[in-house]
Amino acid sequence: MSPGNTTVHSPRYAMHRNPSVFPNPESFDPERWLGEEAKALQPYFITFSAGARGCIRRNITYLEQSVALASLVHRYGFELPSKDFVLRQSEAFTCSPGDMPIRIRMRHM
Repeated sequence: MSPGNTTVHSPRYAMHRNPSVFPNPESFDPERWLGEEAKALQPYFITFSAGARGCIRRNITYLEQSVALASLVHRYGFELPSKDFVLRQSEAFTCSPGDMPIRIRMRHM
C-alpha cells in the first residue's frame, strides 16, 4: 500500500512489451489482434487508460482511426526507404520514435 500523496505510474510502453502477456512483443504481428487469441489480450491493452479515469471517447476514436487508416491504405502506397531500415526509438517516461522517412504514392485506381 502506498502512503498518501504518492503517485504510481506504469509506463504503457513497457507494459505492452511484457512477454508473458504479449508473446514476441518486439515483433510486428498485427495478427495477434485477430481471432480468439485477441480476446485474451484485450484486458491488457490499455492505450486509452482504464477504469474510472479512462478515455470516455475511446470507442469513437477506434472507429475514426479505422476509417482514416482504411482510407489512407486504399488511396496510397507506403514504402520505407530501404528493406533494412530500422526505426530508432528513445524511451524515457514515454517512448518517442525517431525520424521515419517513408515514400507515399497515390494508388492508380
